[in-house]
Amino acid sequence: MKQRFASVSELLSEAEKNPSLVEDIKSDPVKALKDIAAPWNDPTFYRLVAGGLISVVLIALVSFVLIAIYQPAVIDKMAFLQALGTTALGALAGVLAQPKS
Repeated sequence: MKQRFASVSELLSEAEKNPSLVEDIKSDPVKALKDIAAPWNDPTFYRLVAGGLISVVLIALVSFVLIAIYQPAVIDKMAFLQALGTTALGALAGVLAQPKS
């Protein structure tokens, strides 16, 4: 597997140490740079994001239900909870959606 670089300075320092990397870039620059700069894909990151968004949805839902039970007079003023839950649910759908290839 090819090494990935987060910045141009990292690529430059590796190119100074690794002549085969320089040759790869010289022979086919577009392919070499696509290999080096491939999209970052870390399942742990997506799990953390999905878990956080699910937590926000559940907290908003539980808060809304508790307020409806104990303070029914203020339920019409709690639109921000609905907006928070809906936004988090939409963001979760975006995270879980399959990217187009």
